[in-house]
Amino acid sequence: MMKKTINLISTVGLLTIVLLTVVSACKKDTVPKNVNIVGKWAQGQFKAANNYEFKSDLTFKYYTLATDSVTKKVLGYGSKTEGKYSIINDSLKLYAMVSYSTPDGSFTTEDKLQKIN
Repeated sequence: MMKKTINLISTVGLLTIVLLTVVSACKKDTVPKNVNIVGKWAQGQFKAANNYEFKSDLTFKYYTLATDSVTKKVLGYGSKTEGKYSIINDSLKLYAMVSYSTPDGSFTTEDKLQKIN
C-alpha cells in the first residue's frame, strides 16, 4: 500500500509540473512596447502604387500614385490622406484624417488635389 501511495504522489506531482509548464507556455503573446513603423511603406501594382508614410511625430500621409512601369517615376497623384496615428497594443489607429482627390478621379500633381472632407 505504501508503494502505491508513493507512486500516486509521484504521478500527481509529475502531472502538476507538466500542466504548469504547458499553461505557462500558452500565455498570450504580447506586442513589444516599442513598435516602430516610422518610414515609408508601399504596395506597388502595375502602373500604380499605394504609399503610407509614418512620421515620428505620430502623423501619417497616404498616397495613391500613378507610376511609370519602367522607371517607377511618379506620373501623378490620385488621392492623398493626411492625419494622425497611434499604436495601442496590437492595433494601429488612424484618426483626424483629411482627404484630398480630384473631382473626376484623374491623376494630377499633388498641389492640385482638392480637399474632400
